[in-house]
Amino acid sequence: MVIDFDSRVKYVIDSLESRCLPAVIIKNPSNINYLTGFSGSNACLLITFQKKYFFTDSRYLEDSKKQFKSWIVQRYSKDFHEIVDKLYDLSIVKVGYESKTLTQFDFENLSKNTLEIDFVKADGLIEEIRSVKDSCEIIQIEKSIKVADLTMEWILSQNLEGMTEIEVSRMIKKQFLELGADDVAFSSIVATGLNSAVPHHYPDDSIIQSGDCLVIDMGAEIGNYRSDITRTTFIGEKTGKFDEIYDLVLQAQKTGISSITEGITGGQIDQIVRSKIEEISPGFSKYFITGLGHGVGLDIHEYPMLIPNSSDKIYQNSVFTIEPGVYLPEWGGIRIEDMVLFKDNQVSVLTKSKK
Repeated sequence: MVIDFDSRVKYVIDSLESRCLPAVIIKNPSNINYLTGFSGSNACLLITFQKKYFFTDSRYLEDSKKQFKSWIVQRYSKDFHEIVDKLYDLSIVKVGYESKTLTQFDFENLSKNTLEIDFVKADGLIEEIRSVKDSCEIIQIEKSIKVADLTMEWILSQNLEGMTEIEVSRMIKKQFLELGADDVAFSSIVATGLNSAVPHHYPDDSIIQSGDCLVIDMGAEIGNYRSDITRTTFIGEKTGKFDEIYDLVLQAQKTGISSITEGITGGQIDQIVRSKIEEISPGFSKYFITGLGHGVGLDIHEYPMLIPNSSDKIYQNSVFTIEPGVYLPEWGGIRIEDMVLFKDNQVSVLTKSKK
C-alpha cells in the first residue's frame, strides 16, 4: 500500500490556514518521517501555502533530491540562513516552529537578525493530525501488535521463577527480533515484587520469586510503528488479594473502553475510570498514580493523551492505549494495558494476548 504523503501535507496546510499561520518549520524527526518518509538523522521542513521545502545536509542531499520529487530539496547550514532566506523570498513575516524540538541554540541561530519575522510556537500542529491514523499506519501498527502479542504469550508461558528482571527483558528483545521486529518500541519493563509498584521501573538484577506480582510492559517496532502492551501475572499460587485487585483493574479497563465515543476527551475518559475504581473500592483511586493511556504510532507516547485534564479528543481512526493500574508501595502493582482503535464509531481491542 502506497502512503499518500501529499494528502498528509495538505492536512498541514489546512491546519495552517485555520491558525492564520502562513508557514511552519518542522524539526521533529517523527513529524518529518510522517510527512516524507525520511528517517535519517538530519532534516528540516519548511511548509508554506505556496511551496514546501526539504532541507538536509550533504550526507542525504543527493538521495533526497531523487526521493522527494514533490519537495524543493536544498542543503542547509547550522545557522539556518537558507531557511530564513526562503521566508524573505516569500515575504513571510510570521512562521510557526516546534519549540519542544528546536534547541535553544538552534532557535537563536534561526531567529537572530530576523526582526521582521515573528516566530510563534506551533507545537502539536502535526501531532494532532497524526492522532488520526490512515490505513497504511493501521496496517503497520497491527503488524507490530502481532509480534508483541506472540511474544507476550510466549514469555508468560516460560518458567520465569528464579530469573532476573533483566534476563527476562533480554529474552523479550531476542524474541521480538526473531519474529521480525526491527527493534523494541521502548525499553521493556519487567518488574517483580515491590518493583511492580513502580510504574516505569527499569529492569535490574531483582530475582523473580514465588509470591510476587510480575508486571511486563513491552512493545515492538516494525517499519517505524510501535505497539504497547502490559500484562500482570502472579508467580506461584495466587492470593485472594491479587485476584481482588486484578479484578478491580480489569473492571476499570472495561469501563474505560466502553466509555469511548467520538469527541470525548482523554481527560474525561481518565476521570471516568478513576471514578469507577473509587466506586468499586473506596480510597483506591489514590493508588492509580499514572495516566490512563496515550496514543501510539511513530512515537510510543503521542496524541491523544488520556491523562487528567487532557483536552485531546478521540477522533475516528485514533489508536491509543487503555492501561489502568493500582500500585501499592508495600505490596506491589497491577497494570493491564491494551491498544484500541476507534473506527466507524466502534472500539476494537487490537491487542489479543490473554489477560
